[in-house]
Amino acid sequence: MLIGLIGKSNSGKDTTFELINKNSTLLFENVKFAGVLKNTLATLFNTPVDEFENRTFKEAKIYKDKSVRYMLEYFGAAGRKIDESFWVDMAMKNILPHKNYCFTDVKYPNEGLAIKEKGGILIRINRPQTDYNTLMSERFINEIPIDYVLDNSKTVSYLEEQVRAILEDYNTEILLK
Repeated sequence: MLIGLIGKSNSGKDTTFELINKNSTLLFENVKFAGVLKNTLATLFNTPVDEFENRTFKEAKIYKDKSVRYMLEYFGAAGRKIDESFWVDMAMKNILPHKNYCFTDVKYPNEGLAIKEKGGILIRINRPQTDYNTLMSERFINEIPIDYVLDNSKTVSYLEEQVRAILEDYNTEILLK
């Protein structure tokens, strides 16, 4: 099974992933379309790949005056210039049919389409934010067709109730804990 989570930075995608695993008897693996990109940059700059999930690290300068975030966006765009689906293809080739995956970084329509083509669902997470900078990679998230919307404007318990409702609606194979 495939689930794709769509949302701006700090919208609650990783929390939603944790709630999916908490409330399902199936175990979903957290995968990212940017995973191959992050692994590549980690090798290039001799940095542990885990650092690329750290918000402070993403703002740090990694090459001259360029931040990690800048390098991610620059190299991400370069891959898409080779082929619009370059990073999607790299991520999807590692997806095994008998496993369950949750993509926590769906930001482009072709990423959503790849998940839908494999029978997955797309969930948008809305969270009111007043202090975020819209990233270049977040420009297209409202263009991605979705199956469900989560309102992350209240408590984690409120978010969890919505996640449980989606799991119940999505598939009877996902037994709730």
